[in-house]
Amino acid sequence: VNEIDGTELVWIPPGEFLRGSPEGRGASDERPQKKVHLDGYWISRLPVTVKQYKAFCEAAGKEFKAPWGQGMHAEPKGDAGSYPALINWYEAADYARWAGASLPTEAQWEKAARGADGREYPWGDQWDPKKAVGLERTVYRFSPGMLPVGSSPEGASPYGVEDMAGNCWEWVADWYEHEYYRRAPTANPTGPEKGTHKVLRGGDSLWDEDRKSVV
Repeated sequence: VNEIDGTELVWIPPGEFLRGSPEGRGASDERPQKKVHLDGYWISRLPVTVKQYKAFCEAAGKEFKAPWGQGMHAEPKGDAGSYPALINWYEAADYARWAGASLPTEAQWEKAARGADGREYPWGDQWDPKKAVGLERTVYRFSPGMLPVGSSPEGASPYGVEDMAGNCWEWVADWYEHEYYRRAPTANPTGPEKGTHKVLRGGDSLWDEDRKSVV
């Protein structure tokens, strides 16, 4: 457990995993699929919550603004502090530094999400709306918001990391480059040296099984 923010951490062991999508599946910037080796690392079991982000703002002397409002996301009802914090990349990086951590690389995020065998989703190769917070559990039920973090434990990855499909997009450290998977090193890739956009992974509560957004 991270003693600064109380985050429960999961150990991802060193070794190879299948990164990317095979020909005929996924988007062109996810290919080619190849084996990549990563050293072992720790990663948060759940996304950062509003409660945790508010504690960071108070400790850092920053103004806290309730992080709602992306697209159709509505302010949650009940215990708002248990919902994921919707913040920009700079805020996410600042939070990670405050917590004595760092944003994961895209490769680290992907291995933690899918395990080593190249599965498409954290739980396997077939979409299951009960295992992720997507349109089937929000908009299709007349609720435009998200759900509290940890609402889909049955959708955990092989390592036990949760909420890596749906609910909210998650920032990683890497710059985005369309051809990076093709030229990336096969050991501990850290992304392009520069770029204009940072990478988001995981999907959100406004996406369905075909990865089509209502926003």
